[in-house]
Amino acid sequence: MIDINDGVVRVAQSVEAKKFLATHINDNVYKNIKRFSVTSFDSGHKFSKDSFTLEEKDQVAKVLVEQQDLKEQLNEAVDKILLAHRNTKLFFVLMSGPFFLILSLIKYSIKLAIFYYMFKKAKKTT
Repeated sequence: MIDINDGVVRVAQSVEAKKFLATHINDNVYKNIKRFSVTSFDSGHKFSKDSFTLEEKDQVAKVLVEQQDLKEQLNEAVDKILLAHRNTKLFFVLMSGPFFLILSLIKYSIKLAIFYYMFKKAKKTT
């Protein structure tokens, strides 16, 4: 079914092999495939962070393997996830301690420069 030799992964092109691999995909990819919905598998909630059970993964994998555009659907689902999280690195930088220190340093430098300018101007007039 799956063979790993010399760093090369070879997968049999059978339906069973594809279904086996499709059942081991992250749940977020399943939830972002346009033809599937969380509500089809979670009747209690419209939106859920719960992971799929093995039976639910088998259902999705079975439908995915039967379709011809499996790779396109999976790529599109992964693209949706990446687009949703493209600003994550920026968010982590903005919430970091060094960024806060640099921002505070700049802010207080501007305040100090304004007060110094006002002090010099007031000193000249007196």
